[in-house]
Formats: sequence, structure tokens, C-alpha cells
Amino acid sequence: MQRKFFVVVVLMAALYQTTFSQQRSAAIQQIINEANIPAISLAYIKDGKLQEQYNIGVKSAESKEPINDSTVFAACSLSKTVFSYGVYKLVQHKQLDLDRPLYEYYAYKDVEDDARYKQVTARMILSHSSGLPNWRNGKLTFKYDPGKQYSYSGEGFVWLSKVVEKITNEPIEAYMQENVLRPLAMHNSSYIWQKNFDSNYAYPHTDNAHSTQNFFPSNANVAASLQTNSTDYAKFITAVLNDKDFLSALKTDTGMYVDKNIRWNKGLGIEQTSYGRANFQWGDNGTFKAFLITYPDKREGLVYFTNSENGLDITRDILKLFFNSDQPALAWLELDSATAPRLQLYLHGLTMPVADAIAPYLLQDKKTIDTTLLRESHIADVANRYTELGYYDKAISLLNMNLVNYPSSASTSRGLGEAYMRMGDAGKSAEAWKKAYASDKKYDYTQTIANHLMNAAETTDTAKKKITLRLADYMNARFVTAAGSFNNWNNAIQPMHWINGAWETTIQLAPGTYRYKFVVDGVWITDPKNPNFNKDSFDSILEVN
Repeated sequence: MQRKFFVVVVLMAALYQTTFSQQRSAAIQQIINEANIPAISLAYIKDGKLQEQYNIGVKSAESKEPINDSTVFAACSLSKTVFSYGVYKLVQHKQLDLDRPLYEYYAYKDVEDDARYKQVTARMILSHSSGLPNWRNGKLTFKYDPGKQYSYSGEGFVWLSKVVEKITNEPIEAYMQENVLRPLAMHNSSYIWQKNFDSNYAYPHTDNAHSTQNFFPSNANVAASLQTNSTDYAKFITAVLNDKDFLSALKTDTGMYVDKNIRWNKGLGIEQTSYGRANFQWGDNGTFKAFLITYPDKREGLVYFTNSENGLDITRDILKLFFNSDQPALAWLELDSATAPRLQLYLHGLTMPVADAIAPYLLQDKKTIDTTLLRESHIADVANRYTELGYYDKAISLLNMNLVNYPSSASTSRGLGEAYMRMGDAGKSAEAWKKAYASDKKYDYTQTIANHLMNAAETTDTAKKKITLRLADYMNARFVTAAGSFNNWNNAIQPMHWINGAWETTIQLAPGTYRYKFVVDGVWITDPKNPNFNKDSFDSILEVN
């Protein structure tokens, strides 16, 4: 009798768990649908073991092929967390001292000309207090003095990986495979793209669910290049939540405080919540997004990976499904929900007139935006994205509405200037750029653009030849220009417009030889379609006959 009763209880518990999982699965499906996300791979760990897993959606919005528990996603910055555990292994075996200056292990030539580099330790790298930027723009330089304040840095992790390679005398991929990935049976995980990934990987998607070209890392970057999925990553979380020595070290070391509720220590963010102390890390590689949270005292956690630019817009919704707790980290990261007005305005505006999309967020006069729901920056962000996609009328409509509430908004005027400029309306664009300069003279390039547009509209030199420069790709760039010897290398006065699948600009040039480059969101690049370039400066060369 007792045995029968026990079997009934077990069956009822299993039935309850199945029903509960089905309800969660439906809720997750609804969340990713609301955020226009093609797929999510999620694992929930409870009592130190995998409790639930959900692989929902498709690898590609075009092919509609469903993902499964082996589909590979980019881990983005969740790469750092796994690497940090690999560093801990070296500390555990007394091969690395967290407080010994890194230069004593490895001379890092990228920053050794700055004496401050001799102060940097592994502990600083892991708490994001090395003083280095996230990523360099040109030469690597310190933003702050080491050890003084929090400053998120992927560059620091790259430096530390060089130190690990020096200590172990092997490539970082080999070290991580031997000491973390293979011992945890993470067979579908690697910092370098593996051939067996070719048959089962998720495609990245923009915020409007258009698939883009995937990145197949051929060199390991411990800060960003890990390829994995929730199946493998759950094994890592489980190992960490059951590693008493690591958790003890994490708990006793203070780390670097960001504010009273958030600090960084040993490669993890730490927040104090109503549910207890939590460790977290977000991941953002643009068109792949991910999030990790663990509650070490409860041996509980969750990780998810998405193949969408909108992947972090659902973090609040996902965590709410599993944890009844506040999340200070989400407020600090300014992460909203899938139903937030900004995201819904953007997504609905893609498929309907923007006047209809914004209607729910207007005041009773049906003309003025309710600023308690949509801030100035929200409208500017959505409008700028429409401009990038070529929806100029939608962008201009939103920006003009923004000016009703914020008539002196320089950012809104700059957005209008760019939208009109890409439309080819030089007159209205010039006026908008002029207004932007009048509102905020700090950005003097706005006046330069306005003057150039007004002069260009008034002059046509028949002695010169019209030359069209064209740059394919970079569809998601916000601002692209051409700079060269023909305009004194000024990167603001020759804007390019997105026309028929490429950036284009037409200039009038007298016969002669010119050098030039394209400037894509501040990055100078050689014309990839022009085989004629200077081998020292990499300036593209243009011959006008």
C-alpha cells in the first residue's frame, strides 16, 4: 500500500512539473514573440543541478529551422565568466597570484610605455578596475589609474589571457579546453569556431529580425568569442555552484564597488537582492545577446542565449518567470522589458504607420508624447534606427514630435539633419544641422556640415567631373562619410547616403590624383572595392581623367 502511495505521489509530482514547464515554455515563447526574437536557449539550475531547459524558436527567421539543445550560440561576454574560472584554477594551483603585477609574468608591449601598467594585477582585471577601456580605438591607453574605480574592460581580459598563455606555455584555447571545457563535458563549446558547429548554429539577427552574417572566430578572445549553448553552459554553472572553495573565495573578497548594491569580483558582477546575493553577467555582441544569473547560497541560477539584437530587452521578463526578486543590476544596466514602450513603438512602427504606432503613448490632445512613457532619448533612438533602415518619413515624423516637447534638443535636430541628408534634401538638412549647432555649440561639426550642404546646393562647376564613391555593406552604420585630399581630410563634410544597397556620395573633382578613405561611425577604412591604394598609409587612390 505504501509503495503504491509513493508511486502515485511521484507520478503526480512529475505531472505537475510537466504542466509547470509547459506553462513556462508558453510564457517564454510569448516573451520572445513580443520582442521579435527568433530563438532562445535557456537553462534553469536548482539545488545545484539542471532543473529545466528550453530551446525555443528558429536558427534563422528565413529558414525557420528550429533550434535544439545542441545549437551553438555566441556567448558574448559570458565568455569572460568561463575564462575567469580557468584563471581561478591557476590560482588554486599557486601558478598565479592575483595580487602580483602582471608585468612580472608577461611584458605586455601594448601598454608598457605607460608606467602605470606595472600596477595592474589579475585581481584588478577580474574586477574591471584595471583602468583600461572596454576596447581600444587605435592605440591602447589607460582611461583611469589602475585599481581606483570600476571601468568595464574587455581589453583587460585579453591581457590576462596572454599572461595565462605565458604561465602555461600553451594557447589559451588549449588551456581552457584541458582545464575547464572538456572536464565539464562542454563538448559544444570553444573560443574558436569548430568544424562540427557548421551543421547546427544560430544565425544572428538585427532588431527587425533580419538575419546577418555570422562571425566564425579563428582566434580565441576570452572576453567575447566563446561559442556554446545552454546545455553546455548549464554544466559550467552547476560546477561553479558546487565548488565550495570558489564560492568561499568569491564571498570573502570585496572586489570593486560600482554602487551600494553592485560590485565586481573574480569576473562576476555581484548584486544584493531581496532573494539573496546574486552573481550576474550580461553578454552583448550586437546581434547576439545573453544573460547569466546565479544565487550561490541557494545553488540556483539561470542562463539564456538569444540570436537577436533585442535579446537583453527580455531579461527582466525572463528573470521574473523564475525568481520572485528585485534586480538592482537590471536598473543599473538600464534593461527594460519586452513590452516597454520604446521597443514596442519601434517594432510596431516597422509594420504600421508611425502615427498609429505612437498613438498609445500620446497625451489626451493626441499630438504630444507622454514623456512619462517615452523619454527624449527613447524617441531619438527609435527615429535614428528608422533612419538607418531607410524609413526616413517615419524618423522625421517622430523627431518633429520630439521637438514639441524638447524644442532645444540638439540630438533631435542632429537626427533630423541626418534623416533629411540621407533623403537628399540638402536644404532641410542644412537647416536642421544649423539648429543643432545653435542648441549645442560643443559639437561644431554640425555647423561645418550645414555650411557644406548650403554651399553644395548653390554651386555646380561644369569644369569638374562628377565622381560617385560607393561603399557596399555597413547597412547598420549610423553615419558614413568620405574624406580625402579633395576636402582636406575633413570627415564631416562629405556625407554618404544609403542608396540601392550601398552608401553613396557624388562629388565634383577636377582632373588629377586624389587620396581618400571612408569613415564609418568614426572608423577610417580603405575602399574595399578599389585595388589602387597606398601600401604605407592604406589610402585609396582615385584617378580623375
